[in-house]
Amino acid sequence: MRISIIALLIILLAACSSIKQPKEPLSKQDADSMLQLAQELESSRNTKQATESYHYAMRLYESHAGIEGQLACLSGLGRLALAENDRTEYQNIESRMQQIVREIAPDLSYHVLLLNVFDLQRRKDYATISSISVAKPEYPPSVCIQLATAKMQADSYRKLATPLMAKELDKITKAYRKQITKKHTGNPELLSAAWYALGYYHFTASDYAQAQDYLALVKDWDYRYSNNSGLGHAYWLQGQVEHMQNQGDKALASLRKAEIIFGALNDEAALVAVAQEIVRLKGE
Repeated sequence: MRISIIALLIILLAACSSIKQPKEPLSKQDADSMLQLAQELESSRNTKQATESYHYAMRLYESHAGIEGQLACLSGLGRLALAENDRTEYQNIESRMQQIVREIAPDLSYHVLLLNVFDLQRRKDYATISSISVAKPEYPPSVCIQLATAKMQADSYRKLATPLMAKELDKITKAYRKQITKKHTGNPELLSAAWYALGYYHFTASDYAQAQDYLALVKDWDYRYSNNSGLGHAYWLQGQVEHMQNQGDKALASLRKAEIIFGALNDEAALVAVAQEIVRLKGE
């Protein structure tokens, strides 16, 4: 019996010694999962549950002083405040982010920059978007692709985008796609947004064949990753491209698909815009 007990103790000690030291606190893993859920709920326009999820993730990040996670949560809450037209709440959130960046993490200032760009996009201040959407070498790839995308779309709208800009953004998308497919890290929605910006650039440049090529990538990517809002916008732009190519039946079918998606998402603003495009198409 004595030998058996000793043997059991040895086994238990061996088992204890084989436990791997965690690389990060469990609270961070839980927070990261909750943050991802909040972002998915935001994307699907489920504002109430997204808000609750961001607040819950925020508390988890605060439990271990996870500063970047806190800024990501605040960014989400800031976007939701803008979606609800609550400018006072947005300004309070932005002020809180500015304080965190100023006093704790100046190297994470890009979180505030991206939120400002989002605000400017809603206000259609394309000139300011173009001037501030400048990436720095130390920024993460996900931030660089977002800023390049924002600048491309803003300058395309203003008819100031150039082939060189398109070439540079295309280069960024190739690298980011490789990161997603090979390393399995990154946000697929950022890649499809960049492709959309390139498609929109070629649309404004009357290069409709090239625009269709990029939109095909967007639709395939957004469909597979369930980025339904992005998919709706891709069909919307595709309808406009097909319209310019005198493909009326195809254009109407694409716009109707966009209408169905935006209806499911309760995106009233997009529904109105698509309806106007359909009326214009049918009137010609």
